[in-house]
Parts: sequence; C-alpha cells; structure tokens
Amino acid sequence: MPPTARRRCTPPPWRRPRKSRACTAPASRPMNGSVEPSPVPMETTPLNGIASPASDTTALTNAASRTLDRDDFLLMLVTQLQNQDPLNPLQGHEFAAQLAQFSSVEQLTNINEAIKGSQEANNLLAQSINSGVAAGLIGKEIDALGNELGWIGEPVRLGFELPRAAASVEVQILDDTGKTVRTFDLGKEAGGLVDLTWDGTDGNGNVQPNGRYTFEVTAVDASGEAIGIDNTYTRGTVDRISFSSEGIRLWIDDLPVSMSSVLTVRNPS
Repeated sequence: MPPTARRRCTPPPWRRPRKSRACTAPASRPMNGSVEPSPVPMETTPLNGIASPASDTTALTNAASRTLDRDDFLLMLVTQLQNQDPLNPLQGHEFAAQLAQFSSVEQLTNINEAIKGSQEANNLLAQSINSGVAAGLIGKEIDALGNELGWIGEPVRLGFELPRAAASVEVQILDDTGKTVRTFDLGKEAGGLVDLTWDGTDGNGNVQPNGRYTFEVTAVDASGEAIGIDNTYTRGTVDRISFSSEGIRLWIDDLPVSMSSVLTVRNPS
C-alpha cells in the first residue's frame, strides 16, 4: 500500500497568531478639535570658554597671593558671564549693580593713587627744604642730642641738663670698648644746663687715639638720692653734610648727627 502523503494542517483563522502592532498614543487634541504640533527637539551647543575646576582653583590661588585691582574685578565679571547658567542668566538689574560696584572700586583706586602722588610730592618738598636748611647750617655751632663724642685732636664740648640741684655730679668718658678713660668730678651743680670740655686725654694726661667715645653722667642730691638726667648733648661746629638712605647727616668733630637731634643753632663764638 503506497504511503499516504501527509497533509499540512492549517489552523483555523481564530487560532492563528496575530502580528504585534506598535502601540501609538493618540495625539492630544485640544478642546476645539485642532491637533497640537509635536515638540521640536532642542539642539544644545557646548559653551566655549568655561574654565575647568583646576584652572579656576589655580587662578583663585594666584589672585589670593596679591592685592586685587580693577583688572581683577573686570576679569571676575567676564568669567561670571562666561560661566553663568544659560537657563538662569544674570538679570539686568544684577548686572547693573555689579557695574556700579566696579565703578566705586575705580573711584577708590583713583583716590588712592592721588593720595600716593600727593604724599610723594610732600616727601620731595620736605626733602628739598631739609636739604636747604642743612646746607645753611655749615659753619654754624649746634647742640645735638646724644651722648656720643668724636675725638679728632680738637677739644670736644659736651653737656647735660639737670632737673634740679645736685650735691655731687660725676662725668665719665668711655672708649668704644666701654672702658673709662677719664672721670670728671664736678661736685655741686645747680639745676639746668651744665657744659664741659674734654681735651682728649685720660686722667694721667695721655692723649687718646682718634675715634668715637661716649659719656655718662651720675648725679645725686643732698640726701644721696640719684637724680635722673633729662638730656645729654654734644656741641660742635658743622663742617659738612651728607645724604644717605637714613636721611641727612650733619658732621661735627667727625661725628654724624641727624637733623631731628639738633637742639640749638648759633653763630660760632
């Protein structure tokens, strides 16, 4: 018996699988029946000039190491505009307020520069006046505050001021090592200015080498109480002046003294 051919059974229509359809949501319609247009996708463009966090940190570190000026404030404003949120940009009134602040900074900077210029002009004027005054002191005899002496072979004049009468006054001349080379016992002295001349010798009459010396004054009253000395000074004739970073110096007996230490000026006797 020949084999029977197999028939392919076709399922009835109600059993056939249906093709899947993509579900599409109906377009929203307004109440008046017109169809709303679909939203257009927004293209975004990357912003140029936005600094990286590392560069911002470096800029802030460098800025903190020096004083801010007008250029720094303008740079901060430009950087703020470059890095502002595009969805929430700086408003007009905020921008105007910042510009007003920058204007105030500019005015303060100009005032500061004007003050500096005025101070420099005053300093130059004062220096010019002091130079003229100092030059006019050459050949004049002055008393200058201090207890330093310059011995160059000529008698050295010195003095001090007693606030009240003293029962005993002693003056010691010391060399640059602090060694006493001469002692003067002046005995009783009334209050006021006391003058003294040192001829450059020690107690035995030996002439001391040229150089710088100092003097100290000791005074006591009748009850043995020490009397404080108000001022000590050296007296001499100005033979020259000098200019240095420390200011103008007057020279008497090879001893430099400052203009501010001058007590009196007189014609030489």
